Amino acid sequence: FAGGEAPPDVRRTSAIANARIVLVDCVSAASAAVAWDGIVTLASDFAPILPGNATDAFIAVIEQSRCRPRLPEATDQWVRLFRAVGRRDAADTANAAALLLDRTDLTATQREYALTAAVAGYLGSARPMYARQAILANDELVRGTFREAPWNRLLRGIAAR
Repeated sequence: FAGGEAPPDVRRTSAIANARIVLVDCVSAASAAVAWDGIVTLASDFAPILPGNATDAFIAVIEQSRCRPRLPEATDQWVRLFRAVGRRDAADTANAAALLLDRTDLTATQREYALTAAVAGYLGSARPMYARQAILANDELVRGTFREAPWNRLLRGIAAR
């Protein structure tokens, strides 16, 4: 790349584009359900860097979107999870994530985010047995690359104790 420019981060570029089509362009509900992965990816990227209360601005964009009637049926559950993660509330994170994991309509990206949140939340609220149960119940529903990621193996190892 000329001038020392770094290549664009394709994952984040795609996430931003998907968030836009869901929250601004008001695509059909069926398309929004799949494009919701962009919202989940952004929430995942924001969680470790934003102060807890700053997540509320991200959530407000979702809640106040003119496209709200076309957003996925589980939007309120996702908002609860994003809010709990942003506020660093382990117990509510686990509880909100568990509700999402009961759904059968999650994409792989959505299930993996919810599972990570559930396991971290259960461990953070001293409920390792529930973390192990969540891992076992979802093990065949997540991608192998997710299962083998070092950070995921760490969480699984802690839950196994």
